Amino acid sequence: NKTIDFKDAAGNNFKVAVGDGTTVDYATGVNIYKGATTLKVSGSDDLILYTGANNDQFGYFDGINKIDATDAKGTLALSGSNVNGMEIHGGTGVNNMWGGGNKVQTMYGNEDAAVNVFWFGNTDGRDTAKNAKAEDGVYLYDVEKIDDVTVKASTNYFTVNVGNNALKVEVGAADATTVLEKFTFADKAGVLYTYNTETKKFQQK
Repeated sequence: NKTIDFKDAAGNNFKVAVGDGTTVDYATGVNIYKGATTLKVSGSDDLILYTGANNDQFGYFDGINKIDATDAKGTLALSGSNVNGMEIHGGTGVNNMWGGGNKVQTMYGNEDAAVNVFWFGNTDGRDTAKNAKAEDGVYLYDVEKIDDVTVKASTNYFTVNVGNNALKVEVGAADATTVLEKFTFADKAGVLYTYNTETKKFQQK
């Protein structure tokens, strides 16, 4: 992609990255991203990225419905845009991923990552987390009472239900119950829990 220096009527300077119609590369110092549907993230730097913010703090993202950080190696916090079909693909370091709102969104954990943390809350609709493994977790960022959450395991996925909202956690070829027993959950306060599949209750770690 190419980068254009731009100055608005008030004299403010901006850098605009223009993609190839499909992909645009994330770069430090760029304020606006256009001309692509996929934002590509690479390198080993730690990063907080929120494509749905569209403000001076995080930048402005036009038409982005996929974050591809599979080549990134740092500690990442990746938040998407509130559009149906939004995809977030984590890197090989540490991934914190949030779909970005109440639309249907998919978070792809990286099997080579140290840990994938999937964020989910009371107003997030129906999202999917893929490639989850036993070392991973779900951060229930606005849940104050963990007992308000229910979990149901099937063959190769389990569902985390928060009110009328549901996060489907897919574990590939692994057994969902086995993964669920080792999975970590955190509530709004950051208290950590595991889930007992026999009693169907959360227990503090």
